[in-house]
Amino acid sequence: MKTSISLSAVFLCLFTLSSINAQKIHVKLDTLTTLDISDIHTEWIKSKPNVKLKLPNIDTVKAGFSSVFYTGEDHQIDIMVVPKEKYEELYIDINNDEDLTNDDSPFVFPYDENRFEFDIISNSDKNQKTRLVLLRKPIVPESQLGTFVDKDGNLSEYWTQLARVMEGDFDYSGKKGTFYFDERVTLSRGFLNINGEKISIGLFDFTNNGLFNNEEDVLLIDTNKDGKLTYNDESEIFFLNDVFPINNNNYKIQQIDKYGKWIDIVKTDEQATFYFLKKSQIEKANNALQSGTYGELDQSFWNLNLITLKNKKLKLNNFKGKFLILNFWGEWCKPCVAEIPYLIEITNEFSKDKLEIISFLKTNRLEKAKRMIKEKMINWPQILLLENIETQFKINGYPTNIMIFPDGKQYMKTTQINKIFVANFIK
Repeated sequence: MKTSISLSAVFLCLFTLSSINAQKIHVKLDTLTTLDISDIHTEWIKSKPNVKLKLPNIDTVKAGFSSVFYTGEDHQIDIMVVPKEKYEELYIDINNDEDLTNDDSPFVFPYDENRFEFDIISNSDKNQKTRLVLLRKPIVPESQLGTFVDKDGNLSEYWTQLARVMEGDFDYSGKKGTFYFDERVTLSRGFLNINGEKISIGLFDFTNNGLFNNEEDVLLIDTNKDGKLTYNDESEIFFLNDVFPINNNNYKIQQIDKYGKWIDIVKTDEQATFYFLKKSQIEKANNALQSGTYGELDQSFWNLNLITLKNKKLKLNNFKGKFLILNFWGEWCKPCVAEIPYLIEITNEFSKDKLEIISFLKTNRLEKAKRMIKEKMINWPQILLLENIETQFKINGYPTNIMIFPDGKQYMKTTQINKIFVANFIK
């Protein structure tokens, strides 16, 4: 039997394929950098390691131990710091096996240098690489440096207190030589060309494991056209399955290189993904303590129907006209639990007519969380965190705190907070 295909059908098929290919935009991401404006991360040097390590056969009496965040095969890369006269020797667990005797020779980090870089390459995939940076002082304007370290190189009071929040029961003085600041060189970036316009775009390896296709990783697009890719503008941050707007059209990711080398996007008629947090023209304070993501809250937030753990309805409109902190936490999260005393201190310091807190609980063990709330005498509302709320607030780390200003519109989003931080807003 002979099958015939009409010439018009062939042309239609070719036209359809041509249209699909024309709509796909292939973007090369050929530069690996840090974010243009990075959050400040601090790593503490302690007298003992967090895990049991096999140590080299050297004098370790004066050695300190630190770690940096990594999720390739573990949650951290361990470092032994051995102070010398003019430099520190860094024994880094490059192969991530908790054995410091089978890695490269120790690295040298001179005291008169501020920056030290190294790479972690996955044992199972040599193309999966994470670049990390240790700093003695953060890369910030000179006018803000005193917020983090004093003239002698000691950690500031705020950041010393933050160490205790992060680590819980941690007797820490913040002395010079007991900490590093760190950065992650995990932004793979390039330019998106739409109708002759070049727009900065990049994939940010939020999970810090050398792969750029995890569900927590994000796409950054320079929608405000300032040439910078940061984590400080919610309107420029998109999850990899989002529908996102560019120049009055909507797009989505069609395909992505897992090593962050390229990305394909296509135009779509789908609606842009909804988020509560929007771009804002708010003037950001020239104060590093107030660093974080600023923006404008979508007013539909105030229409949410929330029920507390005590089965009480929460009328959000009652919180307008004052500062409102939305605290996202979990009983499984060590920094979240360590932050509780500081949140209690905030509620004791500021009256309810000035500030209140609502917590959203992402729980693994609800009964344990309830016991913790009772034992620690937490007296502000607790709401079970639903997945849609978590997504619509772009929560991808715990704890997260979102402080809504008294106008009910402007907000500031950050990680841990304490009384010193809040006092910079509430005069």
